[in-house]
Amino acid sequence: MVRINKTQITWRHLFFRKWYRRLSRFLFGFHPSVYFQDIRQVHFGKQCWIGPHVCFITRNHRKDDPYQHDGHQPICIGEQCWIGANAVILPGVILGEQTIVGAGSVVTKSFKKGHEVIAGNPAQRIGVVK
Repeated sequence: MVRINKTQITWRHLFFRKWYRRLSRFLFGFHPSVYFQDIRQVHFGKQCWIGPHVCFITRNHRKDDPYQHDGHQPICIGEQCWIGANAVILPGVILGEQTIVGAGSVVTKSFKKGHEVIAGNPAQRIGVVK
């Protein structure tokens, strides 16, 4: 099921190929190997590009009991963002519009300002998008 409003899209059951074909034509570039821990908690703006093997993690294991999870924290990706291959986006992260995430980066905190290039582990601002 797909829910669309003016600037945001929320995905469910994207692993079915028919949804992948529908969405990739409609809004943005998306590689089928992307991992979503909970698709209902990841929100994308228009025209985002997601590279292969990117992981969106919306909750962590509890520190006192690894068999249990903490509560969900949604991830919000702004419009026209580009996330490079093998990047990991952790719970609660918000990326502003036109943010570029370098390949292999681990994004542990939000970059709400947008128009930034971030990379590394943990991800840090390394440049500006003009």
